[in-house]
Amino acid sequence: MTDIDMLEKETSAWATNSNEKQRGVNWQFKVEDAQRKLRSLHPNV
Repeated sequence: MTDIDMLEKETSAWATNSNEKQRGVNWQFKVEDAQRKLRSLHPNV
């Protein structure tokens, strides 16, 4: 990037394009997986 204005234009164009695509994320996982991955944060119940 040659200057801050160019950086702002490019990042704005990237953000607009990315937002229009509305890519999703599947955050679901099984309880067993969560317990295994997060065992240090949550006691075993």
